[in-house]
Amino acid sequence: MTMTAVHTQAVSVQGLVLRRSPLGESDQIFTLFTYELGKIKAAARGSLKPKNPLRGILEPFHQVQAHLVHSDRSSLYRFQSAEVIGRPSTFLNHLTALHTAYLVLECLDRYCEPENANPELYEATIAALGQVNREPDRAGYFIRCFCFRFFTLSGYAMDWHHCARCNRQRPPDRSAFCLPAAGGVVCSSCASPDEARKEWIVESDVLALASRAAAGESIRSETVDQQTESIFERRSDRLIREIFSHYLDGIPRSLLMMEKLETSPDGENSE
Repeated sequence: MTMTAVHTQAVSVQGLVLRRSPLGESDQIFTLFTYELGKIKAAARGSLKPKNPLRGILEPFHQVQAHLVHSDRSSLYRFQSAEVIGRPSTFLNHLTALHTAYLVLECLDRYCEPENANPELYEATIAALGQVNREPDRAGYFIRCFCFRFFTLSGYAMDWHHCARCNRQRPPDRSAFCLPAAGGVVCSSCASPDEARKEWIVESDVLALASRAAAGESIRSETVDQQTESIFERRSDRLIREIFSHYLDGIPRSLLMMEKLETSPDGENSE
């Protein structure tokens, strides 16, 4: 019998740990979103053992430099070693911010195709988590901005500047009906009677913020007044839900948890 040679390749990647799952008694499989390869899965043998060098390194939200081996017979990578190059120092102890940040991990894990590199999305992810870490009390604002950027970089960009039907430009100071199923804003002339609902009108300031977030422009919290930020969070919740529901395969559980924590008296911040 002729044995076919198995070809292996060593690779080094920079990645964010999304989740882990057990494999047998002492091994684990980790899902990483990497700069070089996109989303991958890698096995770590013995990582549940107390003295394993990977123990404590491969934790969700940790940014790591991972040294892996890949075989042409499997899509599963295998860890040789890894070191932490970035980790949150604040929001892990901040209940609402932590649950809010999990939406980022779920977006990458649930909606990104395996081994489809997206360096811009990787950089946007690290930037968003960095903002949450610096200002955990405003995690909801930063993560909503991340969602609009995520949609754009995943191929589901909304047009915030032109009517999705007649293509006329929306005046910068003009509110509009925002209908994700139509691909963006719809002017009053093109909106059907069923669509021309008061609750579907989005203020011009909110549309401007969503547009800037989708384009990847840095929006520091101190440049947005508290009232606009509050309106943005309320209006964007509907838009984000509809985009996930219409273009992807359902509303993320982390988004539902985030909204529940923000409105529940038991979801007060803890530090």
